[in-house]
Amino acid sequence: MYQLYDVIRNLKYLHDLNYCHKDFHSGNILHDGRFAYISDFGLSGPADKQKSEDRIYGVLPYIAPEVLNGEPYTLASDIYSLGVIMAEFSSGNPPFYDRKHDYKLSLDVCNGLRPEFGKGTPEFYKKLAYKCMNAILNQRPTSDELHDMQLKLTIKVSDEYTSRQNISIVEILPLIDTFAVLLLKKFLLERQNKFRFCHLSKPQGFARQS
Repeated sequence: MYQLYDVIRNLKYLHDLNYCHKDFHSGNILHDGRFAYISDFGLSGPADKQKSEDRIYGVLPYIAPEVLNGEPYTLASDIYSLGVIMAEFSSGNPPFYDRKHDYKLSLDVCNGLRPEFGKGTPEFYKKLAYKCMNAILNQRPTSDELHDMQLKLTIKVSDEYTSRQNISIVEILPLIDTFAVLLLKKFLLERQNKFRFCHLSKPQGFARQS
């Protein structure tokens, strides 16, 4: 949870500058033993200067479906990648590790396929990750919203550790589950490879942003 908070905080810093990362995957997350950091900004650029391209750079399982369809990268595309990373944190396996990274996988992603989560992953965590991986761009949370939500969850976990001695994370999860579900409901109410794919089906629920 703390590592995820670091990643979200780093992404928020980048998005506060109105920059897209454009190659956001777990291989670009560094850890120094205490904190996690996002790295490799070689493809990053201003969100308002992105344009559609027929060539896509990155690691296929982390690329948002709209980008696979030739739409320009947006801040929301990075949020999709974060959702995939959340699934990877949960399962301990790279997304779609048992499949070829090819046209068929990209087609399946555009048709709604998403990575699997590890057994026992809390429902609120999966719901939030799926929200990040929503095919509809404006249904994905912003980095600001994610940062605020994750900060509240992190504080809640820290408070439980402080107030209860000799408690394990397995015991803490049920204690914060109700809190997390309420937090998520509040949010829902408020609101290195080259790939060239042509003639993909539009992502399910996708609508071009005006």
